[in-house]
Amino acid sequence: MSALERQHEQPSADHQAADPLAHRRPLAQEGDGEPAHHQHAQFVHPGDLGPIADLTRAEVAAAIAKAQGSLTIGDAGRDETLDAMRAEMHRFAETEVVPHAHEWHLKNEYIPMESITKMAEMGVFGLTIPEEFGGLGLGKESMCVASEELSRGYIGVGSLGTRSEIAGELILQNGTAEQKAKYLPRIASGEILPTAVFTEPNTGSDLASVRTRAMKTDGGYKVTGRKIWTSFAHKANYLIALVRTSGSPEQRHVGLTQLIIDMKTPGTSIRPIFNIHGGHDFNEVTFDAVFVLSLIHISEPTRPY
Repeated sequence: MSALERQHEQPSADHQAADPLAHRRPLAQEGDGEPAHHQHAQFVHPGDLGPIADLTRAEVAAAIAKAQGSLTIGDAGRDETLDAMRAEMHRFAETEVVPHAHEWHLKNEYIPMESITKMAEMGVFGLTIPEEFGGLGLGKESMCVASEELSRGYIGVGSLGTRSEIAGELILQNGTAEQKAKYLPRIASGEILPTAVFTEPNTGSDLASVRTRAMKTDGGYKVTGRKIWTSFAHKANYLIALVRTSGSPEQRHVGLTQLIIDMKTPGTSIRPIFNIHGGHDFNEVTFDAVFVLSLIHISEPTRPY
């Protein structure tokens, strides 16, 4: 019997009662227990997975009720490492986050450094950073699992690791050997808490409209401009900023690059943006002739972004 035939085979009534989604399970098992589409390293189209999109309300309700206290509904198809990670992150969220999250929210308090330190000890900030730079060297799925479980406790905690993930990826893919050696181990350990700044006033999601300028000067660059809706800037040690070193309206994608900026650099200022409830989640960041060493220039100024 083929994998798809086994998938569509109707189980007994007793089996359906024990697992109301058993007859709709999309991941048919083959060979040594890996999902068939994992074994063959192919993309699976939704239509190939059987009737998984037309669950009745009763089936969904039964599955949720049965899964109370579980981390997932059914087999999520992850390996043992990711399953163990999910369990560890879940335990941390339940014991260290959930008891305090509502109070943090009501008081508009940031995540305590004690909690951030514990996250660093679990490796949250270095999940995908290579082992040679002090990380765990895992795939992107690990960050998805960690963020999902930590966000169950509080979204503010779940999003912390993604900022380090973005910064680490930018440096890993575009940085020099010196930059990688200097920044990646410190990001992985939690010593550096970075964030990335892209959006500017009146540009929205059009990154090619960036107006913040980095002008070449003796020994580096001087950065002038503004960024807005920047989360975490009031807590971050470093920013990775998208800036323009050259270019014109006709060549908007030329001359865009990214610089690593130490938040303590003179000329860098932060103005809080308060939400309608008075909470401080976002910021406006202003650069007033901020000097940045050319050493931390992480992509070519003439290469299209």
